[in-house]
Amino acid sequence: MGFQLASEVIAGAFIGWLLDKWLDTSPVFLLIGSILGISIGMISFIRQALRTSPPPSRRRPPDHS
Repeated sequence: MGFQLASEVIAGAFIGWLLDKWLDTSPVFLLIGSILGISIGMISFIRQALRTSPPPSRRRPPDHS
């Protein structure tokens, strides 16, 4: 999971860097790509963590009436 998160952040930053070089802009697309990479990486990480974690128990608390 950690490798996937890191690779998505690096890919977003790299694509942003390439766009900055191609369009001759400052770090605008690098920042946008980094933010998008972090966002996509976190979403993927959370989805995978939820998929692999066991479901919560559905026991009801005892009734003390």
